[in-house]
Amino acid sequence: MLDAAIADRHGASGVIQSTIALVLPTLNELPGLQATLPWIDRSLFDQIIVIDGGSRDGTVEYAMEMGLTVVSQIRPGLHYAIYDLVHTLTTDYVVEFSPDGNCKVEQLPELIAKLREGRVTCNMRSRKTIMSFQRSAIGCSRASCGPWRNSR
Repeated sequence: MLDAAIADRHGASGVIQSTIALVLPTLNELPGLQATLPWIDRSLFDQIIVIDGGSRDGTVEYAMEMGLTVVSQIRPGLHYAIYDLVHTLTTDYVVEFSPDGNCKVEQLPELIAKLREGRVTCNMRSRKTIMSFQRSAIGCSRASCGPWRNSR
């Protein structure tokens, strides 16, 4: 699942940039995906992956039409979907983003900027607030919209 974008990790300054994957967990999320995906700035991420739990509403087909990588969930449960996928990724950070309207697309640039600056390694967002932590973690329980450092 290694994107070509990951191969070039040097920014304009010649400094190695952290790589970031956006993970979109889905299960019959077609309306949500259609409402959020057009507003996500894809240039912020090295990879965007849909982890699907068996959608039957056209979610998978839409994601593929939009050029996203789609992976089928291998174990039931959102926590297993994220856990199993994260362990296959080679990016430095993983951002879990729920496309059901609970996560705010407009907060992604701020979050990614903080990650790239090295100011945040774990960030949990509720629907209203942002909580940032300076610590590494493999996950932040069910941290909606939260990234974590991928410690593979």
